[in-house]
Formats: sequence, C-alpha cells, structure tokens
Amino acid sequence: MKLKLDKEAAQAFTNLRGNPDFNAVLKWLEGHRDKFFVECSTAEGRPLYRAQGKVFVVTGIFEAYESAPETTEKFKQER
Repeated sequence: MKLKLDKEAAQAFTNLRGNPDFNAVLKWLEGHRDKFFVECSTAEGRPLYRAQGKVFVVTGIFEAYESAPETTEKFKQER
C-alpha cells in the first residue's frame, strides 16, 4: 500500500520543491530513514515491525514528494 496524495497535499509538495527549509526537513527524514533501516536488520519481534512501519511511512513521504508535480498536473487535467 502506498501513501496516496490528495489534491492539496500534491500541490503543497510541489510548492515546497526547492525550498531550503523543506530541503533541511528532507535531509533530516533521510537520516531517520537510514536509522530505521538499520533497526530492521537488528531488531526482532515487535520492534522489528515498528521499524518496518517507520521505513514504510518515511519512504512513502519521499515517494509522494517525488511524484507530487506529476500528480498535481493530473489533478489539474481532471478539471
């Protein structure tokens, strides 16, 4: 299951592209995603499942950010 962008979120992600403050947030998230990947390879049981969920969400944010301009354009064409 992927995180699905709605019209407002897609437009917001598109607007944030190139913003230095948002780039800092993305870098921060990337560091956490790397930490969560490590947890996935070292944890067992419930902590492993939590780490997998964290990776899923953070990766979904990055995927949504990358696809936002295309998604925004699709919403505009639906008008």
